[in-house]
Amino acid sequence: MSKKVIVDLFYDVISPYSWATFEALTRCNKKCDHMSLRLQPVLLGALLKGVRSKPNGLKAKRIYMKTDLESLGEYFNLPYNMPQAMDYVMFRKGSLSMQRLLIAVNKYSPKLLEEVSREMFLRIWSKDQDATSVESLRVTLRNAGISERKSEFLLHATKEEDIKRILKNNTKLAIGQGVFGVPTYVAHFRTGPELFFGSDQLFLLAYYLNITFPDYFLS
Repeated sequence: MSKKVIVDLFYDVISPYSWATFEALTRCNKKCDHMSLRLQPVLLGALLKGVRSKPNGLKAKRIYMKTDLESLGEYFNLPYNMPQAMDYVMFRKGSLSMQRLLIAVNKYSPKLLEEVSREMFLRIWSKDQDATSVESLRVTLRNAGISERKSEFLLHATKEEDIKRILKNNTKLAIGQGVFGVPTYVAHFRTGPELFFGSDQLFLLAYYLNITFPDYFLS
């Protein structure tokens, strides 16, 4: 493959499954010289509304998620620790402030997007800490190694109409590409785009990229 394959990862930090896929693809991006990863923060609530779907809060699914995410954490070496109030975290608090901040980071300091995203995943899905308040976002930025001055600039930027517009457009872009949930990643090959949903489809992406699975996705 002479030309790099662009892979768009549509993700929301409120999705625990997004974390495993985020880590797998960012690791792969560092190892695979013919892949170029583009992180595309979207708003899961708006995405689900756009495809006329609703989050399923069934008890059986929550029980499955706990054991499944523990297995994913062991496989990808991620310290998953489910929040005590999982439904409240995912479906009541939401992720609007976090996703807008990610958009602001991507606009003004794109090289920091990966680390800020990672810090958000850690706060929610490992430390069971709030990640939505302004003070929590400050801590997230500080933990990502961002200065206080730049942090305040980025937090203020989340109120910009352009930042709000970009997040909406990212979500519309995802829907337009057939995305129905997160994490979804779309690989743009010369023969056309291929859509993959969930971390359990990484082996197919490896097949299309002609790389070894799972070596490229593990630390």
